Amino acid sequence: MISAFVTNPAIAIMPPTAGDTITSDPQQQLERFISWFRQLESPDQQELMRLVTNEYKVREVVRTFSGMPQEQRQAVFQRLGLPNEILSRISPPTATPIGDVEVEWKEWDTSQVS
Repeated sequence: MISAFVTNPAIAIMPPTAGDTITSDPQQQLERFISWFRQLESPDQQELMRLVTNEYKVREVVRTFSGMPQEQRQAVFQRLGLPNEILSRISPPTATPIGDVEVEWKEWDTSQVS
């Protein structure tokens, strides 16, 4: 399924429409996206929904860890058996709410965990 997104550019990118600008009305962008999404074949819709859901889950985990004090993060990481090097990649907690979080996908090699 994912190969369809890579091999078929019509699936991977919403077609531009006349007058598209970066400052388009968000409601119009949403309507255009929904229309584009409905035109996809069912397996492609399922794959796209899975990808978005997984991305959302990862961002929520990062936000949760970002809001924890350093000591609490370390305790959680130790209980879960996560590598300590990941702690340094999560920004320290701030008093202001965290907006969009950059998430870098890397495969976790469990064979290196001691």
